[in-house]
Amino acid sequence: MKYTYPLILLMSILVVPVASVCADDVAQKLDGPEVHSLHELLEVTAQREKEIRKTVHDYTCLIVKRERINGVLQRPRFIRAKVRAGGLHDGQKQPLSVHLTFRGPAEVAGRQIIYVDGKNDGQMIVKRGGKRFRNVTVKVDPESDLAKTETLMDIKHLGFDGMISEIMSQVRQDIAADPDGTNTQLKIAHSARINDRKCTAIVVTHPNPGEGLMYHRAEFFVDDEYHLPIRVVAYDWPLDEGAPPQLLAEFTYTKVKINVGLTDQDFDERQLRTASR
Repeated sequence: MKYTYPLILLMSILVVPVASVCADDVAQKLDGPEVHSLHELLEVTAQREKEIRKTVHDYTCLIVKRERINGVLQRPRFIRAKVRAGGLHDGQKQPLSVHLTFRGPAEVAGRQIIYVDGKNDGQMIVKRGGKRFRNVTVKVDPESDLAKTETLMDIKHLGFDGMISEIMSQVRQDIAADPDGTNTQLKIAHSARINDRKCTAIVVTHPNPGEGLMYHRAEFFVDDEYHLPIRVVAYDWPLDEGAPPQLLAEFTYTKVKINVGLTDQDFDERQLRTASR
């Protein structure tokens, strides 16, 4: 099965903390009239687009992730992320910029990745990390097979502006695949808790496989105080009747900070020669 990130990326858009919409607004919207639930998600995402471009300039966070790649589920990756959104901010044009530092497990600890849109012929600068040749630095095409051995998410889509176009396209594809919504279920639970944080949980399920549908179930949680993602999990359909669904990917976000004032220095290649922090 080909796997993309419709709900993982969608959640990242839905929970950006802007003044006009919060988790309760999303819940109330989705609890509204009986229409295709993905139409509601598409509408909420569209409402967010302009606010995101205006308000989210950069962010930092610690990501704990696992992905199933080529049928094999990774060990959890612990990654410190710095992201600066591309576009015009405060009258200044800035390129999408990403700096990832891997904290663990041992085979990737110390790995660093820097990507700046428009630089290095569109390639990532990667410091290998891990146990062997840890200080070797190479250039890697974000869309190459080599890059996809580590993650299925293109680093260029990590910024919110890149996520928006991917989300809108994927949601429209899902609606086209299930136009009457009979194979789409939506549940919302208030007062869920993740890592002792009070959250609103949103669960989208496609009970049956179908052409154009990329996932069986996605569960994600919005922090009720900060309106930020706490945890996102996506599942494939069970391999056998009665078996549990297969975990495709899970992302847990901690220590998220918005608009911290990242500068060009945070994405300078010379950062790769400093000790990982």
